[in-house]
Amino acid sequence: MMIKPAISLILVFLVIGLYASSDGNSSSFNTTIDCNSCPASCNCDTEGSIHCTEKGLTAIPPGLIHCERPDVIILNVSFNLIQNISVDDFNGLPNLERLFLYDNLIDDIEEYAFSDLTSLELLSLDGNRLTTLKPNVFMGLIGLKSLLLYSNSISSLPVGVFDDLISLIVLALHNNRLTSLNPQLFANLPNLQRLYLYGNGIRDLSDSPFQHLSKLTLLYFSSNNIIELTNASLAGLNSLRTLVLRTNQIRTLSHDVFIHTPSLTSLYLDSNRIRRISSDVFSPLTRLQRLVLSNNLIEVVEDRAFSELRSIVFLYLRTNRLQSITEKTFHGLFNMQQLIMYDNLITSIPGNAFRQAVNLRRLWLQDNRIECLNEKAFAGLNYLQLLQLSDNRISYLPKDVFQYTPRLTFLLLISNRLERIETFPFRNLRYLAQLALYKNKISFIAEGSLENTNRIYYLQWNDFRTNITQDNMIVCDCSALWLQEYLRSNRPYYETVLCGYPIEVRGQRLRSVDIANCSKHFAKGLKVSVTPSSEVNYVQSGACLELQCKANQNVDVTWKRIVKGSEQALEEDHSSFCTNKSVDNCGNTDTEGLLVLKDIAAADQGIYVCTATLENVTSSVIRQIQIGEPPVIEKSPISVVARDPPSYVIFEAAARGNPPPVLKWYHNSNEIDFKNTTKMYLTSNGSLIILGPQFEDNGQYKVVADNGAGSVEAAASLTIYFRSACNRGSGCSNDGQCLPVHYCRCPDGYSGDGCEESQETAPPSTTPTTPLPSSGDYYYSGDYYYSGDYYYSGDNDYKRKKRGVAYSQYDYDFTDMSVSSSRKKTLGKQQKIKQNIIKRIRNNAELRKKI
Repeated sequence: MMIKPAISLILVFLVIGLYASSDGNSSSFNTTIDCNSCPASCNCDTEGSIHCTEKGLTAIPPGLIHCERPDVIILNVSFNLIQNISVDDFNGLPNLERLFLYDNLIDDIEEYAFSDLTSLELLSLDGNRLTTLKPNVFMGLIGLKSLLLYSNSISSLPVGVFDDLISLIVLALHNNRLTSLNPQLFANLPNLQRLYLYGNGIRDLSDSPFQHLSKLTLLYFSSNNIIELTNASLAGLNSLRTLVLRTNQIRTLSHDVFIHTPSLTSLYLDSNRIRRISSDVFSPLTRLQRLVLSNNLIEVVEDRAFSELRSIVFLYLRTNRLQSITEKTFHGLFNMQQLIMYDNLITSIPGNAFRQAVNLRRLWLQDNRIECLNEKAFAGLNYLQLLQLSDNRISYLPKDVFQYTPRLTFLLLISNRLERIETFPFRNLRYLAQLALYKNKISFIAEGSLENTNRIYYLQWNDFRTNITQDNMIVCDCSALWLQEYLRSNRPYYETVLCGYPIEVRGQRLRSVDIANCSKHFAKGLKVSVTPSSEVNYVQSGACLELQCKANQNVDVTWKRIVKGSEQALEEDHSSFCTNKSVDNCGNTDTEGLLVLKDIAAADQGIYVCTATLENVTSSVIRQIQIGEPPVIEKSPISVVARDPPSYVIFEAAARGNPPPVLKWYHNSNEIDFKNTTKMYLTSNGSLIILGPQFEDNGQYKVVADNGAGSVEAAASLTIYFRSACNRGSGCSNDGQCLPVHYCRCPDGYSGDGCEESQETAPPSTTPTTPLPSSGDYYYSGDYYYSGDYYYSGDNDYKRKKRGVAYSQYDYDFTDMSVSSSRKKTLGKQQKIKQNIIKRIRNNAELRKKI
């Protein structure tokens, strides 16, 4: 502490020497530096501010160094060429509160350089060339509240460099070259509230570097090289409210990483490499309001992963790899108002997926792969105002799918695969102001679809910026009369409903087109239909396609093609297609209204129109033909052989193509009906799961991928060897036969594991006619399926038995009039038992990972 007085004494002698060298005339120095005027190259004001910016200065002006200026509160010497700061540069500014030295060339600061600035509250040293700091450089700055050191080249900091900064609130160290933090570096900053460390190269936080920062409320730590967050990483941050960890390399979050941050309200984890969100990682964050997980690699969000986030308002999950969500994914998020999930790989929205998000206002689901929406997909969203579903693969809207969103104001379905709207999905959306449907292939919308939607302000049916052939092709005949009347009566401020056909009104607004003779049309009931019913037909190159057009009146139908915006009749002798009179078709003997395209090539792609005319009234149907990419199996099922019955078997399968193929499964050549079985489950990517496989499940399993442009298949087999008494050497009693699959097939009148039990009233041996119990807790013996503590005795009643319940065909045929009402009640209970067991298997953690 004696160094500074000694240096000051030396400077005094130097000054005296300067006076002496001036011929003893002391006035010559005073004429050079006038301490009562503004320093040269600076601007001063009456409020105590001196500004010396952008003057090319290489040192602090002499008028500041050698003068006492107690009135100066703000000094700005930024944007100059100063390289170092010496110990006496600011010793005449005892009341200075703000010192700006940013954007100079400073690479060295002497120790104690700011020790006289006891009133200093803000020190800005950002944008210089500092690589390190000397231990006592900030000595004496006991009142400093903000220290800005960002955008330097600091690679190391000595322990104790901040020890005198007991009043510091803001410390900015971002955009430097730090690679590590000593756990004692911030030990004496008891009042620090905001710490900025982003843009460094810090790799590890395992030494609890923030353990002494009990008052810190904001930690900005993005753009570093952190790979893992552990329990110690955030230790001591009990008051932290905002944590920014975006753009690191974080791969995993330990289950207890946030136990030290119970006060967090905002957490930013976007742009990392997180793959999985476990169910307990966010449990301590009951005050969290904003959670950002965008731009990661998240594939799985475990059920109830957010259930403890009772205060969450904003949840961001965009740009990840999520393929599915369940009804428990967002369990407990009662206060969430905005959910952003666009740019993922989600293929479907299950029923009740958002039921507990009762306060959700905005839901962003665009840029996914959604193909279907459950009719209860949006159940519970009574306050939803914006629903963004654009850029998906939705081809069908279930009836009243939006009935659970009565306050919906903005609905966007742009760039999907909608062809016909026949289920009235938009009716009764009384608050709907914007409905965006362009970039689909809609040619028909059923009358009544817009009932009670008279507040629509923007009705975006077509996109004026694109060619109409790439957009919705509404047929402006009498079937569109109701829509025309709707547009004329409600007069939306902005609407783009354009006609695609007939050709003479193509591109014109439906609202202004004259649809004549509609009353006569309706009286006759003229209607045209085409088989197959798909609006867009995908076929293989070189294939043959038949389109059969018929009218419900005794009138002729004609096929035409739209080429470059104009109608062209189809010639009879055209090499690629033939019409009514041709018999050289693909095999169809009914040639009325038949359009056949043979050896389809790229030139045959486009739009085809079938029309019928009755008394000057025309009815038309549009079909689009595209050459698709045949499906390719990307993942084939693998045969399974097991010695003991497993709790489940999974056959993985995946296929690609254009359009995306539909996968169907067959067991021993019989198509599996997933709607009517509880033991077989089809995953979103097309894999097959068999729950609690039994002997009858053995055999061949084949998956067929078909997309209209072709089909492809792959097969695998299931072989399970069941152990029973005869397999263990005990044999089968009463002439029972020990089968190669190792279970006893008992003769009439006997049952049991080894046919040892007499069953005089046993029902006839038969295969159950309805889904059988499908859990590993059930087993098959003869004609019975056992579970629980009951068995079926054959006399229309259940009895207690150690082994369990025996299910026969009678147990599942609830329409059998011979079954008493009490028996049905008992059977209903057993169905619940079965469902609970299946549910338990589906909740199996290992199985859930595979799904």
